[in-house]
Amino acid sequence: MQLPKLKQKSKITPVNKQYLKDLDIGFRVLKVCDTQEAKPDIEHERYLYTVFMALEIKFSCKYEYKEYMGIRYFECKDDWIVLFCCMEESINDDFVQFVLEAKPRHFVFRSISYDYDRAIEIQKRISEHTKVRLIYGE
Repeated sequence: MQLPKLKQKSKITPVNKQYLKDLDIGFRVLKVCDTQEAKPDIEHERYLYTVFMALEIKFSCKYEYKEYMGIRYFECKDDWIVLFCCMEESINDDFVQFVLEAKPRHFVFRSISYDYDRAIEIQKRISEHTKVRLIYGE
């Protein structure tokens, strides 16, 4: 995003108001993974930010670490649910259906945790606009 040029005595215009509204002045210090492969010794939150970058989700997006049927996941929201991200080693049909019924923009899970083709089959039936993606690794 290019910053608007303001003259010294300029007034706040609708364009400038929108820029100020969208301005993210907070910061987070992150050590981001240099690989797409999941490694068990790295915290799940680090992977969440790697997913944010891959999907071009703002770092200011609010997220919560939740649990459903013993399966932990991140739910990330702005005006609606943007992302469900699950780093568990195993998920099941009930969890996938639960996620897709929320109709997020993206659903990301580890490649070893569930059959991708099965997830796509459920996605087509429940939430065709949700993009299902994988994180590869052990």
